[in-house]
Amino acid sequence: MNGGVETAPAIGRAANYVYGAAKAGFAAFLSGLCGRLVAAGVRVVTIEPGFVRTRMTAGMDLPPLPAAEPDEVAGQVRLRALAAARIVR
Repeated sequence: MNGGVETAPAIGRAANYVYGAAKAGFAAFLSGLCGRLVAAGVRVVTIEPGFVRTRMTAGMDLPPLPAAEPDEVAGQVRLRALAAARIVR
């Protein structure tokens, strides 16, 4: 994928299989969009951070290391976007 950044694989779970299916569908959409726009010089950056400590994951037994705080993920997204883009506004 042109400019794709994947920090953790999408993991399906029995409790949130609909979310996992939607996430996989969106990743496939972005992959196709990337293929369509690459000739025009448009980069599609996909970031899949894995587990982030949010209201959705509250109460889940998350592994300590792969789970991230929202601010950590936002910082990495900004860093990757700045590195991938010629102009970021």
